[in-house]
Amino acid sequence: MFKRIGIIYKSGVPAAEQLARALAERLRATGRHAWLAQVDHAAPDAKQVDDTDLLVTVGGDGTILRTARLTVPRNIPILGVNMGNLGFMTEVASGDALTLVPRYLDTEGWIEERSLLDVEVVRDGRASPLGEHSWSLNEVMVGRRTAGRMLDIEARIDRVTLTSYKADGVIVATATGSTAYALAAGGPVLHPENKGLLLLPVSPHLSLRNPIVLHPDAVVELVVGEQSDVVASLDGQVDYPLRPRELVRAKRSARVARFFRVQPHTYFYATLTRRLSMGGAK
Repeated sequence: MFKRIGIIYKSGVPAAEQLARALAERLRATGRHAWLAQVDHAAPDAKQVDDTDLLVTVGGDGTILRTARLTVPRNIPILGVNMGNLGFMTEVASGDALTLVPRYLDTEGWIEERSLLDVEVVRDGRASPLGEHSWSLNEVMVGRRTAGRMLDIEARIDRVTLTSYKADGVIVATATGSTAYALAAGGPVLHPENKGLLLLPVSPHLSLRNPIVLHPDAVVELVVGEQSDVVASLDGQVDYPLRPRELVRAKRSARVARFFRVQPHTYFYATLTRRLSMGGAK
């Protein structure tokens, strides 16, 4: 099914590099073409990525978030090998990778599509994308670059003011992001194929505390108060500085992130308790 495989591994982790190299050799032995790259280093050659059928990540969810910058514009699916802790987006445990990944590539499997956020900032009355990759898989968080005083952030839904938050920040998350920063901030867990958006404050004070699940087509606008040193953070990886009174707009993207799955469609619920360490389920 997949013949040309890219393997992206977490740099600075010897075990990840060792596994990635062993996996590449195993795949080449089955007649496939496989190339390697470190996730934190320079991006692989564009043509090499364009000619790839599948990208295998060796790391954790952070490695997948970075790899998605390569796959989403090209509609390439990701197969995640987990070297981390939770690994909500991964498919295979590291100890099983050398056996299961080659086997999985010979199966039909299925493609799971996950929503993305398109994010832009309205500056001087004009909307501008936030850099080359103005979308996020997990969330956009408007907050301070460093710890400091609370922010005043007005939240609008479909151009109607919902509330004014006094908080450390405000998160707009996808269903994928509901198990990331939003979960730590007290938000609910959404099924990864849920297309709704999640809006919630970070450490609110005397303002609306409840997380809100929004319609999939909702457009969320966050208006920064008069404070300085504020950023819009995409997936906790790329920060864009904001000026006082600037507006950040987020909505569900027409693009999706694609993941190659072999587990049953019920895998998310079957593994949720274990991944969250909420009980003894295995």
